Amino acid sequence: MKTGKNASFRNVVERHRSVTLFSFLDVQIAWLQTVGRDGTAQNYQRARNSFSLYRCGRDIPLRSVTSELICDYESWLKRRSVTRNTVSFYMRILRSVYNKAVERGLVSPSTPFKYVYTGIEKTRKRAVDEGTVVRLQQLDLSGRPSLCFARDL
Repeated sequence: MKTGKNASFRNVVERHRSVTLFSFLDVQIAWLQTVGRDGTAQNYQRARNSFSLYRCGRDIPLRSVTSELICDYESWLKRRSVTRNTVSFYMRILRSVYNKAVERGLVSPSTPFKYVYTGIEKTRKRAVDEGTVVRLQQLDLSGRPSLCFARDL
């Protein structure tokens, strides 16, 4: 039986093999919360929830994140009528987490996100224009307090 550095190295390798995507995501989310980046932590949690739903709650080892898996996840999102920008949002977060795992030596460098959309598509403006807001502000609704309240909200 070997001891010393070889045994220690084998323990580290074995521990890394058992690191799962969800557990690594959970560590990243907890760290983001610790450093006060709550909005980013919530975004990571949203991506985790979506991928967990896709996987029916079944976690996977980080080393099992492949192009085929990520492309299948993208197809699943599209079948659920998720918008292109939301698909990209999830993919960018998962890619970031995957790259952090690569940096830490938990997985070998590869490009599982190479064939999925990670851009940002310009969307149609949905806000009312400034003129409409000004007209609403100046609208005389005296004697109709419920409409005044609704307008002010």
